[in-house]
Amino acid sequence: MASGRTLSERVCEAEKMKALFDILPGMKMPVSAVIPALTKIWRIGDSETETQTSFHASKVNLILHFGLAATEKEALDIFHTACRFAINHPSRIIVLCPVENQHGEEILEGKLYSQCFLGPGEGNVSCCDALILGYPTTESGFLENQVSIWLESDLPTYHWFHRVPVKAIRDYYLSFVEDFRRVVFDSSVEGNLYNRINWPALVVPSDLAYARSLPYRQSIGQFLSRFEPSLLRDGLNSVVVKSSSALDGEAAGLLRWQRSCLKSCGFGCKESEESEAAFQLDPSLEEEEQGLSIDWIYGDEGRFFSWRFSCQTNVAQIKADFGKGRHTLNSHLNLPDFEESLAEALFF
Repeated sequence: MASGRTLSERVCEAEKMKALFDILPGMKMPVSAVIPALTKIWRIGDSETETQTSFHASKVNLILHFGLAATEKEALDIFHTACRFAINHPSRIIVLCPVENQHGEEILEGKLYSQCFLGPGEGNVSCCDALILGYPTTESGFLENQVSIWLESDLPTYHWFHRVPVKAIRDYYLSFVEDFRRVVFDSSVEGNLYNRINWPALVVPSDLAYARSLPYRQSIGQFLSRFEPSLLRDGLNSVVVKSSSALDGEAAGLLRWQRSCLKSCGFGCKESEESEAAFQLDPSLEEEEQGLSIDWIYGDEGRFFSWRFSCQTNVAQIKADFGKGRHTLNSHLNLPDFEESLAEALFF
């Protein structure tokens, strides 16, 4: 009975992952027909087509690479985020959808999706193409060949991994991404596993969670910049960042950022277990609190720095005393949209 249930579960999972390719928008066609169909769509012909084609100039290739654990909702959210990103950054989007078991004659499956966005004013048009590939995981080692045919030549390429296992990346995809501009992932989804990958020398790994933390860093940095570094550094014993579970990646990024900034001020310059222990990550905030908190703990009890952010109100509160008087500051943070954070992760 146990083995029967396991088999049933595996069949259901395979059907679910097959749907990942099916639920994404686009016209289904043989893989070999995708590029000819795309060329036909944008072929310059009459004057009307020429006008449309003049707006069809991609600036980047963006590869969305899903793992088997990705859900349909995640795939759709990420796909539509990439399309919205293409409004300001015209892109050729390539989507890779794995299938655990493939049945039938076709090993690879293709889809083509094209969309234009009309902005305010005459001639404000931007377009993007999405080329979607369904492939069995047994063919992962040959994925590079197919993708290279679909990439728009002479453009920078960015690769976004979502729930792709670390082992698969190490076994199949490190050589695949070594010529790309940047590799993007979300540590709030993946944890810290991707930070342990030895990425190729010229590849820049970029964390979406850290990109989303930009308003938090600005809030803290603008306040602290008014003080002399010695006031912040001297007597500091530890830095503690707490978070609710949904913001684990942002919390880890904030901790790394503070470590780097304080090191530049002369705190913990020597690498040691003691200096590393001064920076603590504590994912213990209750889920109903939904937010982040930072506390700097000094040997002198009269000195302190605390920062609190609530997801319910989008308000950041700072309370601090560095020995020169108490400060209190409340500020409303304008959090970026997903596509704005994606642009931050890709380009900055």
